[in-house]
Amino acid sequence: MACNYTATEADGKAGAITASDITFTSKASVLDLGSNSAKIAHYKIDAYNNYKLYYQKSVRLKLFEGLQDGAMCTEYMDNTVDTIRHFKEKTDFEGISHVVPIATSAIRDAKNQTEIVDRIQRETGFDFRILSDREEALYSYAGAIRLLQIPSVLFFDIGGGSLEVVFAQDFKIKTVRSFPLGALRLTRMFADDSEYEKVDFDAMKKHINKTLSTREDLAVQDGLRAKDSRCIEMVGSGGALRSLARYVQMKKEYPISKTHNYPLLRNHLDDLYQKILTLPTDKIAKFPMFGTERADTIRAATLVIHQLMKKMGFEKVTVSAHGLREGALALSLQHRSMFDAQKITPRYIRKTVCSVTTPSTASESTRLMAEFLQSLRLLSGDDVHILLYALSHTDKLRSFRDIANILYLIMDDDTHLSHGDQLMAALALIHTRKRKKADKLLMQFESVAYVSDKRQIRKISAMISLCHLLDRMSACATVRQGDGGSITITVHPSGADFPEIMLQQACARMENALGVPFRYEMSWTATHT
Repeated sequence: MACNYTATEADGKAGAITASDITFTSKASVLDLGSNSAKIAHYKIDAYNNYKLYYQKSVRLKLFEGLQDGAMCTEYMDNTVDTIRHFKEKTDFEGISHVVPIATSAIRDAKNQTEIVDRIQRETGFDFRILSDREEALYSYAGAIRLLQIPSVLFFDIGGGSLEVVFAQDFKIKTVRSFPLGALRLTRMFADDSEYEKVDFDAMKKHINKTLSTREDLAVQDGLRAKDSRCIEMVGSGGALRSLARYVQMKKEYPISKTHNYPLLRNHLDDLYQKILTLPTDKIAKFPMFGTERADTIRAATLVIHQLMKKMGFEKVTVSAHGLREGALALSLQHRSMFDAQKITPRYIRKTVCSVTTPSTASESTRLMAEFLQSLRLLSGDDVHILLYALSHTDKLRSFRDIANILYLIMDDDTHLSHGDQLMAALALIHTRKRKKADKLLMQFESVAYVSDKRQIRKISAMISLCHLLDRMSACATVRQGDGGSITITVHPSGADFPEIMLQQACARMENALGVPFRYEMSWTATHT
């Protein structure tokens, strides 16, 4: 039976983030004890509560199989304690004091859950928090949507023991559901042998459809129209979904090794499911994106995701590389006391999701100039968005002998930007130094971008050069339109050593990129200190 939770008015509205909301630490770890695997993840944390994964390890324990008559058997408990003891060595070696240990479906379902967590604490020192199904769903939603920044979403996270579903509109939690439709649970339920070679997928499909809620039950009743400002998107998280995305990317020869923010289509899952449905697990294990860890459960996971998309009426799901662990980490840092007391409500979830702060190197005059050019339709809204993101990475122009490495470093950054927009930002940065190199790379990634994007790259590249010069010299600038559509920028230097020749070259690039006369004038009397 699905567990239900509906948000109420008492949850209130999210407020703005303040310094007191954040517990700053340079490193943190999350230990995730799931139904299929135990995972440890190390993150670097900045002063804005932003985090970046730098180490992750997964140990397949299959704890759900260790439940005998509802209790975890001794052998599986022993393996769990040994694994957590190994994880403790890793956190100690890294000198990490902020550790968030969480346990989900398998431990939650165990009759002897208290005995399990007490033994782990006694022998390793880690006090595992057993998440309720509601908490698991909300934490996963927070981790995924905090980065993607999609206001209205039907979100799901599929694990080994359960499927969590959250519906939010304008970042407000409307409905939370948890279904006993985890990939390992289903595989075990419908398998006729211990090796999972013979699985009744027809019966599994019927069970999934019977167990899943309808759109009406989830209150997902509107917003699918493309022009609707409240357009609802589907977002998914979980290792199985990311593995499926990697498989599709391999078949399409997708040139970017990245699943975060990748759009996975339902017809891709149709093709994939038909291919692997009849394959034995040993052959599935030979696919590098599945391996032995997912060979026995990936078919069930594919079927659950496909049926959920079909029943909810979605043709596409956006893949998130972030989920439960990242959500638990963000909440533990931003709302430490409420997290420790396990009193996180949708109000705190929304506050965490909406309060992401990304440091920007763009000055106010740079932003105003970009907005002015946008008002003249010389730049598009996407151009400005990509420009501001690119400017936050200009420090990387000095980091590499081979400037092409900037592309791979930027594409490794998980953001709300699409792969195409990130690629444009990277190529525009490279174009500021190596124009032919940028053009060559554009051809290499033509399945993500288009050759016609050369003009967009030139415009953003010219803007980067001009804005970076002004910001580097701490110079303010104002811009106006003149006769015949010409543009004049008035520069207010902060000192007498402003490189005017470089400014002249930057303006010439702007004129060539925008296709209108672009002039400059110096205002030495209006010096800013």
